This record gives sequence, C-alpha cells and structure tokens, in this order.
Amino acid sequence: MNIPPILRRIQHAWIAANELWLNISTADRIQYEEPPGWWRGQPTEKSQYHDNRAYGTPDYFYIRTIIKRLRPESDDIIYDLGSGKGRVLCVMSRRQVRKCIGIELFEELCQVARANAAKMRGRRSPIEIRCNDAVRAELSDGTIFFLFNPFGADTLAEVLAKLKQSLATNPRRVRLVYYNSVHRTQVEACGWLRHYDSFRTFNGLNVDFYRTGSY
Repeated sequence: MNIPPILRRIQHAWIAANELWLNISTADRIQYEEPPGWWRGQPTEKSQYHDNRAYGTPDYFYIRTIIKRLRPESDDIIYDLGSGKGRVLCVMSRRQVRKCIGIELFEELCQVARANAAKMRGRRSPIEIRCNDAVRAELSDGTIFFLFNPFGADTLAEVLAKLKQSLATNPRRVRLVYYNSVHRTQVEACGWLRHYDSFRTFNGLNVDFYRTGSY
C-alpha cells in the first residue's frame, strides 16, 4: 500500500513520540528509508524450516487495540513469537501480568530487545528474551501468544502442534493473536482453537483472535 508522504511523516512522528515516551528504540530502519538491516527476511539455517519472515513490528496504536481486546490478567504469561526488538513485549509489560516472554531467532535482535526491556519506562511485569527457533522453544506455560506473521506454514504447523500437546500436560486457557494472518486457514483447521474476534488495520492487514474452546 502506497502511503502519501504527509501521512508517512505523521506516522514517523507518531512512532518517534511513542519511542521517546517509553524510552525504547524498536523502529525498523527501512521505515526511514535507510539501508535495510541484515535481518530483512532472508531464510537462515537458524530456522528449522528456513521460513523465517522479514523483521517487522505493529504500530503502537494497534498493539494497544489488541491489549484492550485481550484484557490480559495478572496470571497470564504472554509470548511474542518472533519478538524482534521487543516493541510488543514492552507495551504488554505495562500491564500487570506474570511475565512477558519473547522468542527471537537472531541474537542481535535479542540484545536490542533486552536493552529496551531494561531501560523502558512504566514496566509493571518482567520481560524475558530467549534466542531460539519457535519450534524448539519451550511454550508450555504460555496463556497468550502473539504472532506478527513471523514464519511460514511449516513452522506454524509445528508450533500449533506443540501448543496442542502442551494442553494435555498443562491444561489451561490459551489465546492466540495472529497479526497479518497469512495462514489463517491453517490455524482454524487445527481444531482446538476457535476464532472469536478480528479487525483490519489501516493498511489492510487482518488481525485475528483465537482461543481454546474451554475459554
């Protein structure tokens, strides 16, 4: 989607104001027309299925919209799969939850996220960053999972299978937020998650909400 220059400048100012308020730095340099970073979506051997996606992060407005719809509670453990520089985790951690955990493939991005978590303003919940492929990560304690289209169908299928298996050993209520839900039909076909909410962003990306049937 082509954004008019005036709207692009407003968007950049909005992002900069939020970053200043939170005292973090998460903006992707490509948004500012600088040379793209090394993480721009090249498949890597670090990913079991080589289907990792380009770095990206939702706008602050939509993160807050998601939080309002989720209404996370004090006993929730929130996972961001493909957490990048930690923007979603930082905003989520301003709510009182048990923990916010980021799973990120690249150690360089993990280091940035850890720095942001350490210096951010208004954090009310702990943030933990783990450098790992989502298919190898331990996810069995999570109750809310956020995905910004971080990987392809193969990794998504295995992550969903792991989550389903974890419910047998640790029965709990689970919600999943799939932002830019490219593989939405795959999530809905898994059988144990039920679609219950959605909205569309200004630039046309679908954001879908799922939960376990017992929720």
